[in-house]
Amino acid sequence: MLELRGNVPTRVEKLRDGGYDAIVLAAAGVERLDLGLSDLEVVALDPGVMVPAPAQGALALEIRRDDAALASLLTELHHNETSKAVAAERGLMAMLQGGCQLALGAHGVWNAGKVTLRAWYDGRGAVVEHPSSEGAAMLAFDALGRPDAAQDGAAGSAAGQDDDVGSGAGQDDAPRSASGQDDPAAPAAIDAS
Repeated sequence: MLELRGNVPTRVEKLRDGGYDAIVLAAAGVERLDLGLSDLEVVALDPGVMVPAPAQGALALEIRRDDAALASLLTELHHNETSKAVAAERGLMAMLQGGCQLALGAHGVWNAGKVTLRAWYDGRGAVVEHPSSEGAAMLAFDALGRPDAAQDGAAGSAAGQDDDVGSGAGQDDAPRSASGQDDPAAPAAIDAS
C-alpha cells in the first residue's frame, strides 16, 4: 500500500503512468467526472469487503435557521432512512473521537425498522443491528472493544484531506444505500493491468 495524493484525474494519471498497480476511488466521483476509463479495469468493491469511510456519498445541506420557506422546500430532499444509517456511521466516528483522518470504515443500512452497521477499525470488524442509530453506533463501539482512538493518536481533525480510500473486512451485501438502491458511493477499484 502506498499513499496517493491529488484530485481524481491526477490519481488516475498516476495509475496510467505506472506509479501504481491499482488504486481505490469513490465510485460517485469517478462517475461524475466521466474520465473515460475504458483502458482500465474498473471493479466495484462490496462495502462488506472494503468498508467505506463514514457518510461516504451522503449530502448535507446547511441553511439559515430563520429561512422557513427554504427549509420547507428542502424537506422534500430529506431521506429519513439514509439519515438514520448515516447517523449511526457518524455516531461511531464521534465515539472514536475521530474525523476524516481516522482509519475507520462504517457502512450503515436501514432495513425492516433497524440499522445494520458494519464497522472496521484497527484490524477489527463488527456487524451489529439496532432499531436506533445511536444504539447501532454504541453496539459497534462495544463490538470493536471500545477503543480509545484519541489516546492512540489516531483521531483526525474534522476538516482535512478528501480521502477516497476505505478499509475493511466482512462479507455479503452488494453495495446498497440505506434505501436499498445500488450505492453510488461504494468504492471502485481501478486496475491498470
